[in-house]
Amino acid sequence: MAYHHACVRFFAWCDHQKIGEIADIEPLHVAAYVEAMGKDFEKPTVKQHLAAIRMLFDWLVTGQVVATNPAHSVRGPKNVVKTGKTTVLTGEQARELLDSIDISTVVGLRDRALISVMTFAFARIGAVVAMRVEDYYPCPMGRSSGRCGSKTRNSSAGLIAKPPSSVLCARSLPA
Repeated sequence: MAYHHACVRFFAWCDHQKIGEIADIEPLHVAAYVEAMGKDFEKPTVKQHLAAIRMLFDWLVTGQVVATNPAHSVRGPKNVVKTGKTTVLTGEQARELLDSIDISTVVGLRDRALISVMTFAFARIGAVVAMRVEDYYPCPMGRSSGRCGSKTRNSSAGLIAKPPSSVLCARSLPA
């Protein structure tokens, strides 16, 4: 729906600018629209609208409705994100979350292991699920390290004497 909304907004702008036919739209028009949007919207929104317009015109070029894509050569605003907006759990919050998980079942052990690795390695669930046993290794001085893709991250895991992923492995082994 976002791309639909972006295209509807673009064509409303074109109507307001008195651009008659779809074939009359040129890169100058798309660039002017992107610049006008930049005054009222955040950079990611402008980039998304430009992506929607590009995709629409790619489809129109493929269907031979228009000869070229006027949005292809237009550059969107540069958006550099230095820090994320997601807040990091404090040690006490992480401890409370992990302690709230029922570990009397295998599902609880699995959930606790996944959440603990995600919490202490700053990894997303997809990266944690894709990790192999050799990707997780203990580090000296109460620190835990995990590797997700090409990034290696260290975090203080001093709150957990024995990482839950180790507990899961120990519990799943035959006695």
